[in-house]
Amino acid sequence: MALAGTKKKLPGGDIQSMSLPQLMSSISSINSMAARLQFENFMYQRHIVKLGLDSEIDQALAFATSAQYTIRIKKTSNAFEQTRYVLLKDENKCMIAREYLDELAGDIAETNRICESTISNYKITKEDLDLSMKYLKKQRYRLQRRVVPLLQDGEKTMEAHHAFMHFHSVVLKDMDAVTEKLRITNKNLLKRLDSIKQFLKEHARSNVMIQAVDFEEQQIQVTQASMRMSELENLIAVRKVVAARLTLSLEKMKGALNKELCASQQMKKRFRTTAMHQKLLSSAIEQYQENSYEQHRRLWGSTKRRL
Repeated sequence: MALAGTKKKLPGGDIQSMSLPQLMSSISSINSMAARLQFENFMYQRHIVKLGLDSEIDQALAFATSAQYTIRIKKTSNAFEQTRYVLLKDENKCMIAREYLDELAGDIAETNRICESTISNYKITKEDLDLSMKYLKKQRYRLQRRVVPLLQDGEKTMEAHHAFMHFHSVVLKDMDAVTEKLRITNKNLLKRLDSIKQFLKEHARSNVMIQAVDFEEQQIQVTQASMRMSELENLIAVRKVVAARLTLSLEKMKGALNKELCASQQMKKRFRTTAMHQKLLSSAIEQYQENSYEQHRRLWGSTKRRL
């Protein structure tokens, strides 16, 4: 590549009269100038592409450039094809820099908005987690207050079973209420999504510009609701598994208690039978004693008469 206006004379003088260090310094300055011009052309070319203009038609542009330079137009010389670089004026550079600064400021503002939205989402998630922790602590307190003391008492296993089943039914009702609420929220979001799709289809058919439709915010809300529903479904599943394990352990205890109750009923039945037998035996003993006394009295009377 060669720069416009570059001839056999270099900035330090005639090339044949220059020493090697001077020649290397001149070549370095020319290379740095070429790199700077190439970077400026790159920025200018991006600006032109952004405006939707043809980079080959410099006459249509309102930018004033030096007369001997064109906009990336290749001019064929006798030896090889050379590329001419545009030498921008200061006002052009300031204009392009201002454009990029405005674009950068817009990107920064958009990034700040996204960060604020992310922080807001994290705060909402933290509040939800705090509420979940309060709910779990409340359930744990209820379980420890109503069920655990009965489980620790070996004579109140049946009461512990009924207390836990009542606690479990309350937890399931709460989970069903949360699930129903999320189902209604999801249904409303799906209806809203369908209405937005219908709105887009109508405006696409009518070729009307859509003003201020925040699709990203809608997508964030739908994603948050879906994630929240998945988290609650996982939490419900975990609680159901824990409740199922506790229910199985209580069922085992209930089976052992039923066996003990059956044994107790059998013992009571045996006690009743024994008591009845004892009563019959006592009655027989009394009857025997009465009969013996009567016989003894008769025998004594007959003995006295004989004497």
